[in-house]
Amino acid sequence: MFCIIVILLLARMAYPSGFNEFLVREPTDKIVGWSEDIVTSRISQLSGSVIGAGESRSSDGKTIINWDTGEVTFSDGARRRVFLGKIPGTEDYGIKIVDAEGNVVMSALGQIQTAGIAFGSVNFKHLVQDNILISTCFDTFDGWDAGGLKTVHVFDSDIHTTAVVNNTSWVQLYTEQFKVELDPTKNPYFQTTVYFSSAADQEAYIGLGMSAGGPDASALGFKVVDDALYACWYGGGAERTQIIGGITITDAMVLRAYCDSDAEEIYFYVNGVLKYTATTNYPTGTNNIWFIYWIKTTATAVKYLFLVDLHLMQDR
Repeated sequence: MFCIIVILLLARMAYPSGFNEFLVREPTDKIVGWSEDIVTSRISQLSGSVIGAGESRSSDGKTIINWDTGEVTFSDGARRRVFLGKIPGTEDYGIKIVDAEGNVVMSALGQIQTAGIAFGSVNFKHLVQDNILISTCFDTFDGWDAGGLKTVHVFDSDIHTTAVVNNTSWVQLYTEQFKVELDPTKNPYFQTTVYFSSAADQEAYIGLGMSAGGPDASALGFKVVDDALYACWYGGGAERTQIIGGITITDAMVLRAYCDSDAEEIYFYVNGVLKYTATTNYPTGTNNIWFIYWIKTTATAVKYLFLVDLHLMQDR
């Protein structure tokens, strides 16, 4: 911004009579040494130090200043990568950086992702100071509410059905006292690694706020029908889904979903790649069911859902 102001002031001093023409690109012959190709930006009006409404762009379109909203963005040519000033979709001012795939590396809301953290720079005490954290590798189901069959191993415990049509199995993490609940206004987040024994004749739900057989208030996570994986959440009084293609559910899948409570958006990742962003029907209300894994067989065959790990976080 400082450089831009300096350039404008120098142009004003060098070409006082033709400065306004320079800004609006007419006529360029009044600007000595400037060609039509060089004079690329338009500013609708100039009054003293006041610049009128609109956007100004660099000649390659990679630097953009929005004078209306106070946004400065830098693009790599394909995607806007760095945001300064007022962050789009929020009421916050600061900085937001995304990678080439659109994944947030750092944001004005303090959501610093792994790619933006130097090794050894994070102290665990700062993580738990303002966040509820839960982490397990499923070497036990002690404390989980459960129904149906399950087997405990380290890193690949499972829940499984019988060979009876519509038989179910599930484990859920919940609070009985309703004092510390899942709350979509507090940026809930989870990541879990799972895989299935089969790619047919089954239904499953994996996620925050899910109840046995479907999503409930505040719910967000993933749904499986046969071999298809869906982003799934509950909003506007109904279950919402979006199919995610190209995923082999019998391979280990790292499923991640989290809420941006200020933007009221939900981000769904599979194996580290952002697959879908839900921008409507944001979940509301609180829920004493924090997390569930649920599977149902729709054939006379046993179905397994293997659980490797779970990491859950929410603002306090």
